Amino acid sequence: MSPEDDPLWDLKLPAGAGAFAETRTTFSKWDEPMAALTGLRNRIAVCGVATECCVLSTILGAVDHGRFVRLVSDACAWLSPRRPTGARNPRADGPRGEHG
Repeated sequence: MSPEDDPLWDLKLPAGAGAFAETRTTFSKWDEPMAALTGLRNRIAVCGVATECCVLSTILGAVDHGRFVRLVSDACAWLSPRRPTGARNPRADGPRGEHG
């Protein structure tokens, strides 16, 4: 495997004005510094590689901390050969996942 500082891993695209991109070598990108950075009132858009693992764990951490998160599925890579066609919004569903 190539070392972490190898240019092979530099996959960042330029972000728009005011945008923020986070890259780490951990499964979840959500922690206390990220919570402070995003604030309580901001909506968060998340995308990435290994959606079933890294992206999901980041989203779950953010939702657990009361954040509104939007999954940008067109900008995600899935490990599964059958990419999901839709996702439910746990903040819009009822407490047990029912649509109300």
